[in-house]
Formats: sequence, structure tokens, C-alpha cells
Amino acid sequence: MLKMFYYDDKDLIFTTSWKSLSVSSKFDESLKRLWKNKEDEGLFRYNYKEENAIVLPGKYGFLAVVSILQFSVASKDRQLNINRGTKRRKPNIFTSVSEPFNDNLFNFTKINEGEYLFKFSNASNTDDVLAINTSPLGYFHSLILPKINSKLPQVINEYSLNIAVQLLLLSASPEPSSFTLDIEHFSGPCHKIIDYPSKGFVFVLKSGDLLSNFVKTVFILINYLQQKNIPHNIFITRALAKDLNIDDLNNSRNCVRVFIWARTSSGDKAMDKFSPATCELFGHLVFKDKSEFSEVTEYSVTKILTDVTESSFLLIENDIKNLLDYTLLGMVSSNCMKVLPISQNDEAEKKTQKIIVGDQEGIVQMFQIRKGKINMLFKTLPLEKITEVCLGGTLGTVQDKIFLSMGTSVRGYTKKGRMFLSFDTGLLESIKCMYVTGNELLVSGKHLFSHFNDCKDISTYLCPEVINSIITLDVIKMQGVMPILACADLCIRILEGSTVKETFYLSSEPTTLHLMKNNGGSYGNELLVGLQSGHIVLLKIEKNASISILWELVTQSKQGAITCIDCYEFNGEDHLLIGRQSGLVEVYSLESHSVPIEKYKYSCSESITSIQGGAIRTFGIPEIVVTTFTGWLFGLTFVDQHIDKEIVLDSSNIILNDEKQKILDIRTEVSDLERQVAIERNKYLEFTQKSSRPSVLPYLAIKNSMFLDSENLIYHLIIELEATIDNVLLQCNCLVNLIDVENNNNAVVSKSKCKEEVTVNITLDSSLQELDCLIVKCQLNTTKLELKMWSHEGDHGILTVYITPLLQPKCCQVCKFPIKPLLYHQRTKKNIVYQPQSFLTLSGGFSLSEAHLWISNCLPGFPEKPASQENLEYSFESVILDTVLLCAYSRGSINIKTDNITAIAILKDNFSRDATRKNIKLDMTYEISEGSLILMIDVIVSKLKTDINNDKTLKLINAIKQLSVNPNINGESLTKDYLLMLSNEEKLKQEASLRPSRMQRLQAIMLALFDDWHKLKGLNVKPNSREDLQEALLTTNTLDSLISIYPIANKKGLLKI
Repeated sequence: MLKMFYYDDKDLIFTTSWKSLSVSSKFDESLKRLWKNKEDEGLFRYNYKEENAIVLPGKYGFLAVVSILQFSVASKDRQLNINRGTKRRKPNIFTSVSEPFNDNLFNFTKINEGEYLFKFSNASNTDDVLAINTSPLGYFHSLILPKINSKLPQVINEYSLNIAVQLLLLSASPEPSSFTLDIEHFSGPCHKIIDYPSKGFVFVLKSGDLLSNFVKTVFILINYLQQKNIPHNIFITRALAKDLNIDDLNNSRNCVRVFIWARTSSGDKAMDKFSPATCELFGHLVFKDKSEFSEVTEYSVTKILTDVTESSFLLIENDIKNLLDYTLLGMVSSNCMKVLPISQNDEAEKKTQKIIVGDQEGIVQMFQIRKGKINMLFKTLPLEKITEVCLGGTLGTVQDKIFLSMGTSVRGYTKKGRMFLSFDTGLLESIKCMYVTGNELLVSGKHLFSHFNDCKDISTYLCPEVINSIITLDVIKMQGVMPILACADLCIRILEGSTVKETFYLSSEPTTLHLMKNNGGSYGNELLVGLQSGHIVLLKIEKNASISILWELVTQSKQGAITCIDCYEFNGEDHLLIGRQSGLVEVYSLESHSVPIEKYKYSCSESITSIQGGAIRTFGIPEIVVTTFTGWLFGLTFVDQHIDKEIVLDSSNIILNDEKQKILDIRTEVSDLERQVAIERNKYLEFTQKSSRPSVLPYLAIKNSMFLDSENLIYHLIIELEATIDNVLLQCNCLVNLIDVENNNNAVVSKSKCKEEVTVNITLDSSLQELDCLIVKCQLNTTKLELKMWSHEGDHGILTVYITPLLQPKCCQVCKFPIKPLLYHQRTKKNIVYQPQSFLTLSGGFSLSEAHLWISNCLPGFPEKPASQENLEYSFESVILDTVLLCAYSRGSINIKTDNITAIAILKDNFSRDATRKNIKLDMTYEISEGSLILMIDVIVSKLKTDINNDKTLKLINAIKQLSVNPNINGESLTKDYLLMLSNEEKLKQEASLRPSRMQRLQAIMLALFDDWHKLKGLNVKPNSREDLQEALLTTNTLDSLISIYPIANKKGLLKI
């Protein structure tokens, strides 16, 4: 049985010394002993030995040395290793930096388990393995295999980076030897290598630094390279405490350096040729050919290393300059961060712009970055949760007055921190949205909107739908206030006083509103609208409230919903800045009458809450400032080459001079925090040891949402926590199918069975294995988890999610999400001319509220409460079958019209059950048309034919690829049809992935339609007819004859497909 090596933070060795070179840690002893045992067992492809080693004469002094720990080597040597070149396994060819896991190719789950040295764990995961490298570069050369059974893509993430640094710190070895590379400060915590052929970036971890924050910072750069698909190498090593003379060998090693090189692709590595990789970029040169080894010079090596790294380094150098975090704040709600416009005095003195942030703890803080250091200008005491931050001031002047909404009140501050306004709006709900312009104040809760002028109430409007965002067009250009509401029912409402003047429906739910170019454009009447689907729409609104669409920016649904928008001008060009729930930050060039063009993109692991443009770190250099849900505030800069290099250089020198003081300040702050944590921990232990004192569990804010992706026919469940998520347990009392959860790079799936009396059904789409519950174990530092799922219409229940943070004492918080019977119907406001042929009518002694409740229990997207009208009407559309459902109801009456026969059956059963519970007598009538049946079969058959043909083609492609033929012989082995089929493989796979399991779902819908038709018509099912239908659904040849299985009078109405 494989041994387990347990460790904790106390086992990490930050300081080692050359004086204690003979001292070994427990980790060292285990590694050496087991590695030698594997060598004695003959598990290596060759017996490692240095066949030749020399020192290259020249400036860099490449040395030939032997490391104690190969993964911590930092020597500069040239080494001949012919066996590694000829006897090692041929590596896979990768076409992408983030290549998906492929079980058909070699991967580390296929290596002999005898090559495992031991498992290791710091109590967070027990699936991490250390294994021998059967083609070693040196003694004790080993492989770190994080979460070996999870079959994750072979890309580094925060978790694997963290354990790599931890394993290095578990060793007592001071290796590498006496050589260090020169580095200089580059930006924030990032340095760059100077006076060395391999151009790259360096991060330094010192003994007083927090490891988790260090890993998070380093991963920002790694994640950038992965998102840009830029090949890169990473090297982790111990280093000197200071850059001392090479002869000073008695100094301790009390810091860790992480080197990152962006590089050109190595392509298909020749097995017998010199190919620079991680060790070679650092100077450990491994040669596989004697002629190359004998002819090598420092000049030739320098040229190779420069060619591999210099072009990539120069390409991204400006992008990386300000890619790193400014600071960590409290949790930040949407639109609670603003960049103040620069005043004339600050511009004359070349000062940077100020940032104001309000967090959910009610703390308001303004700061400015001076000389590379955050300078706090003012900070308030905690108050109520801040829900929005706006900038205002007298029209025509600099808008630098700060307005905050909290609870039902609005507060105003000057840029010096003096409060000049405290106004209670008297709203019956907490303020959710706010907008300020001049002396006009617009606020809203979930449903109630109010307009104030000089703090005097002007108008109030009660919205029947949830309000997501509010705004008004430019007051001067439009000659008055025109309040605009973005509502959850897919519409924009324009108000005039307390009434709705105009309603305009969009293709998806509007989530945020922003004026074009921050002022509404040339005429002040252009409005940007961000949608739940991820699209952006530009509306033109006239003074008479008529609305037209100028353009719509269509993006893929996987990019995420829009959470914030800003417009920013730099380099003489207007830009559109977009923040998304998925963590994506996008920059588009912006024109009023043409669709924006994407210029830049960056992805982080948390949802974006605010985005602004400004010159934050250096005067004259534009940046994009971003806040995330958990409070990370960071900047992105895209510095063009023509910007004065002296400005950047001067800024770097200033930061470099203050770096020592900055580090001392941070260490002092960390020490104070550690001391406070220790005091509070002791208090907690003292209280909990006494039985009379109960333990108080912490309450953590959770941001969660579950919404329908109508393009891909799936639901997205997004959970975001202010603390690190340890695991998430899911239970549901109906069948739910999870998609791609086992391929999630941020989590590991654990399946378990509950007690027999608990009825829970969760299915993994990949294996279709029915489970009682499912636990998703998250990686370290994961604060956001996204799951994709689908279910069959007709199934309904509650999905219960237990979220456990990585905190002590152990606790969890519970969220519940309803799975509604008609979950693939969504609200629509299309002009429906066609009237469905089937209907369901109910009458009885029920109230309007009860009718509203019954319908909302079946259909998603219904408002929480019915509108204050006697007769209500709603329209829905099935995203799977494209059928419409018209719903009209009032007190004592419900009328449903649709061609979806299954929907009528589902609604009939649910209405009957709800009425029975309340003891309400119902008169129920319905009519099921044969035309509706024919229409449904037409739709299902046409979609099924496409899916069955695609599935058949993909299976045929897999069979062809397994044949020992060469598809590139111009048709000698394969026909043109087969060659064309192979060329379309990726397109077919992409189409199948966009609508997962649609074929199985359509087949289930057809079977449900068969059952519902017989049930509603009161007909008996003929023997074997259902089995015949199941068999007919499997092939395209029999689909056209499906109508013959149904007992209807007119069987000629089926359209030919």
C-alpha cells in the first residue's frame, strides 16, 4: 500500500544554510530512501550518471554540478546525457498551452504505480502523488502529480503551484549552489531578470510573507499567459537572502524565487537534439548528442536562449507592467468602486487619480498610489452595507462629489472625506440601485423607484418586476430627467412621473445600464445595456421615449453575464470596458454606429463587480481598475510602445527606492494581524472549552445564482463565497444531470450514497451513474464555483447545496434552488401572431394570488408578486421545441394556450395537486388538437435527425481513426467523403458540446408526448407500441413514420422533413 507523507505549515523550512548541508528533513530522508529503492528495482529507463561535465568559459560561467533535489536545482551547467535523449519516452505534441485532458494519449494516470514514491497531504487533499521520473535529469529527479485521479488538464493552477512551493520548502537543502541571477524591480511584487540571455520575470517569497497571497499573485501572471495561449516555463528555487558576492557561500537561503519565462513554442522536440526547456533557460544545459556537446560555446547557448525568450518577453512586457494587485478590500457589491476625475491642480502637478471604494461592511475608503505605495486619503468606520457608489456634482463642473447608498439612506462625501449629506429616502426597501446627476437623485429597491430633486420627493413608481439597474439620460441635452429602469422581465421601462411612458423588450434580461461615452453620446440619448446572455445593446432613445437599436454585440454565452460597464478614452480613442460574472474583463474599441471590436481580454477567477478607467499608478499611463466580489482591487495596463519610456523608467526607479520601506510596512502589518489572530483564537478556545458557552458559527456572505443558458439548453449554478470554499455538497429530490463536473479544473468530484430513506438523485452526464449525493472538493483559494446541469421537463423538486468554507470551526451554509416542471420555458415578448391549437382552462374559487403562485411554481421567470391588475398575461417560449405558451389569469380563472401537449399535461397535474392541498374545487377543461401533435412531432423529428446523424458521424470518425490507414494519401485509402468527414470532426464535436445530451432529451420528450397524448385523450396504449416508438427513435430512417404509431384520425398532416 502506498505510504502517505503528512505535513503542515510547521514543517515548511524557510531558512537553510550551507553550514547545515548535511542536515536532512523528514521529507529529504523519505525521498532519498524511496528513490534509491526504485533505482534498485530497475524502474528507470537508464542508470543516471554524468558522462561528461565541463564549465563553459565566459561571462555567465555555466557550471557542471550535481543537485541534491533536482526540482530545486538552480546551477548553471552543461551536461551530456545521451541516455535521456535516446531512451526517454517520446513526449506528446501539444497544440495549445491549455490542452484538454485526453485519455487516449499518454498521461500520468497510465504510468506504472510502482513508480509512485508516496502520497503527500497537508490535510486538504489526499490524492497528490510524488513519483520518480524514469528518465531523470539528475539524482532524485521526481514528478509532482497533483490530484492524480482527477484527470485534469496538464496546466498549472493555483493549487499545483502552491504544493510545488510547499514541497520545495519541506526540504532542508540550501541548493542551488552559489550562483544567483541579477534581478531588478519591475512592477509591484514582480521583478525582471537583467543581464542574462533568458528574458523573464521573477517573484520573491521571503520568510515573513504569506504563502497563499504569494501564490495568488504569481498565478495572475501564469493565468495571463494561459489565457493568451503563450508557451511558458516555470522554475522554482531557493535563493540568497541578498544579492551578495558569489564567494560568500555561508549566507543562509531564506527566500524562494519563482522564475517565469514566456517563450516561443518548442514544437515537436527532436529526441537527439538540444532543446531548451525549464532547466536550460536557467542554465542547466542537457545535451543528447556528443558533437553538439563538444562544439558548444557560451556564445551559441546565449543566442539560443535569447532567441527562445526575447521576442515573447518584449511582446508582453508592457501588458505585465501593471497586471498585479493593488490591495485587498472587504467584499464589494456591484458598482461600488469609482475613479475620481482628475482636477486641474492634480493634472498640473502630474498626480495620479484617486480611487473610492465602499464595501459590504460599510467602510468607505479613498486612496491614491504615490511612488508605488498606496496612500490612504480617508477611511470611515463600518456602517451599513454599501450597495452603490456614484460620483456627482454641479452640472458643468468636475464630478468629484461622492454619493453612497446604504440601507434606505444616501450619504455624500467630499474628496477630502468630509460628509456633506445624510439623507433618508424613506424607501420601504433597502436601496439596491442609485444614480446621481446634478441635483437629481434616483434610487430604487427591488420593486420601488423614487426620484428626488434637491432631496425633495418628485415621483414614485411601484414596478411589478425586479429592478436590476436605473439611470437617466443626459439632463442638459435631453432638457429634463428621463428615468430608465432595467427590469427582470426582459424589458426597459421609461418613466414619466409615476407612470410608464414606454416599454421596450430585449432578447435577454438587462443587468446593467450605462450612458454611451459616459454622457449619452453627441445628443445625450444613447444608452448601453448589458444583458444576462452576455450581449451588449446600444439603444437610441428620443425625447418622445421611442427606442431603436443601433447595434448589438453578440458574444458566446459561456463568456458570462454583464455585471459592469464603463467607457474610457485613452490614446485619442474611445473604449468600452466590460466586466462579467465569469471573471472576464474585456476592452473594445467604441463607435456609436458600428459594433465594437475586441482589443484586449483578461480573465480572473472571481466575478467582476466594478470596472473603471484612469491613470492610477503613473501619471499619463492609462489603466483599467477592477474590483472582484471578494474585494480584490487590481489594475490592467496596455501601454503602447510610443509612450515615453522615461516616464515608465522614472516610475520604476521611484518604486525601487521605496521598496525596502514598503516591505517593512507590510511585514509590520502582517505581524500585527498574526498577533490579533492569535489573541482571538485563544479567546475562542477559552470560550468553547466551557460547556456553558456555545460556539458561534461565522456567517459568510454568499453570492449565488441559477439561470438558464438558452443557447446551450443548460442551467448554470454559480456559487461565490467571501472565503475559500472547501467543498460543496449537492442533493436533489429529482433527477439532475451535471455536465463536465469531472473535467472541472477547479474541483474534484466525490460520489457517495445516502441513507435509503433519503430520496436524492444526481447524475453525472459523462457516466450516467445515479447518485444519492455529490461532493465537489475545491482547490485551494477557490472562492467561486460554477456547475452546469440539466433535467427533464416534468421533473421538479429542490436542489439543496451545502457550502463548506475552509474555516475553523467547521460549518456550512445552505442554499436551495427550485427545479421547476417547465424549466426550459423562458419569458418572451415576441409579437405572437400564430395562436396555439390546444388549451387548458381552469375556473374555481381561487384568488389572483393563488393563481399566480400555482403558475409561478411551474414556470421560471415569474415575478414574486402579481401586478396590481385584474387580468394578467404572460408569454413563454420553449427553448428546446420553439413552441409558445400563452398564459392569462385573473381571480377564479386561468387560461393556458400552447401546442406543447406535454406542457398542458404537466400544468394540469400540478394545478390539480396544488388545488387539492388547499381544498379548492376546480372546473378544468382542455382540448388537445391533432394539429398540435403533428407540429410537435415535426419539430422533434427535424432536431433528432440532425443529432442522430451527427452522433453517427462521430462514431464513424472514431472507428476510422482506429484503422491503420493514413488519411493523407489523397484518397488511396479513404474516399473524399471520409476525408471530408474527418475534416469536419472538430465542428461536429463543438456542435455536440454546445447542446449536451440533446438527442437523449428529445427522445425522452417524444416518449413523454406519447404517454401524455394517450392520457389526455383517454386512450389505451396498444401492446408493444411504446417499445416500437423507442426503437424508431434510434435511427433517422424510421423517424418519418412516427405518426403512424399515434392513434389519430388525420395522419396525412405530417410535413415531410
